[in-house]
Amino acid sequence: MNLIRNVRVISPDIDYKYANIILDGEYIKSVTEKEVNPENFDRIIEGEGLTAFPGFIDEHTHGAVGYDVCDGKYESIDKIAEARLKEGVTMFLPTTLTQPQEVLVAAAQAVAQYRKNERWAETPGMHIEGPYINCAYKGAQNPDFIRLPNTEEIRQLNEIAPVKIVTVAPEVEGAMEFISDMREMGIVTSAGHSGATYAEFLQAKAAGLSHLTHFFNQMSPLHHREIGLVGAGFADNDVKIELICDKLHVKPDIIKIVFNVKPVGQILLITDSLLASGLPDGKYVMGGLEMILKNHEARLPSGNLMGSTLPYQYGLRNVYEITGIPLKELVKATSWNQAQSLGFHGVGKIEKGFKANIALLSDQFDVAATLVKGRMVYHNEAFKL
Repeated sequence: MNLIRNVRVISPDIDYKYANIILDGEYIKSVTEKEVNPENFDRIIEGEGLTAFPGFIDEHTHGAVGYDVCDGKYESIDKIAEARLKEGVTMFLPTTLTQPQEVLVAAAQAVAQYRKNERWAETPGMHIEGPYINCAYKGAQNPDFIRLPNTEEIRQLNEIAPVKIVTVAPEVEGAMEFISDMREMGIVTSAGHSGATYAEFLQAKAAGLSHLTHFFNQMSPLHHREIGLVGAGFADNDVKIELICDKLHVKPDIIKIVFNVKPVGQILLITDSLLASGLPDGKYVMGGLEMILKNHEARLPSGNLMGSTLPYQYGLRNVYEITGIPLKELVKATSWNQAQSLGFHGVGKIEKGFKANIALLSDQFDVAATLVKGRMVYHNEAFKL
């Protein structure tokens, strides 16, 4: 057995100032504020000055450090999974772009290959973002490959690697039937890159839609006579919303409004990270589109924002500094909500019987170490453990 000693523990509704986490293989045996005998353990991780969080779950991430999910290569998924550990992410959904089916198949095959040997962060399945979107709200998705919803395409991908989420525009032809098909297959549908009206949202919700993709970005805005998808996210407390808290895609004032209005239990912090995440300023290509990275901002040549280069842990820090909401509440938005909405059992909390997926962070939210299934797979050498 292993021990994380004298560490602050943040878990949904829990804030232990000093605690000991006892690990038995891949799982948490106990969390106690009582003293324990260090002689009983094979390894001791000194946690003083650090905070243990449930490992973060990023349900929307396209790539990092020069690699993209749509490369269709095992190496790309492996490198992305390794890079995410530096952000405290222990589980993520490799997320595709609007691409031809053969590219999506290759991406699914790469994910399936990685899942057979998950050396770093875990990949329980995929997020298919597009190609079933509204061209008028395409954002940084390639318009050449936008097409109508196709259940058989998703069925093909799902047979290769589990599909957990599909982003779709509810207003496009065939979307309602598609959403219903996804519900029957146990796949979450999320409205995004969409100009749907509130009435269309309600129809989609009745068919099975339960998420909104990168809330505010590339969706019908709030208007006092037609509240659109943004209004739906505020008005409907059943729907979960993804939020990119880099203070760029969503500004601080609106982050504060979201957390004042929306129950924390319905918010999902994401990165929407790109292959340029972790790279220096320069020009890159993603999904066949040119990307210009400058001062950590990824944009199309037109100036439109693409995804983000936000490290996951700093999104949490941003929300904490902006809202002042206790971490034991905010942490629901980094792992527990994702686990609950996607049916991942035994993750998202630091409690007895849960998988030992743990992120150890400093007071500045720098990642000192990341554990996946009880194994320390990342250690920041700036911290002595």
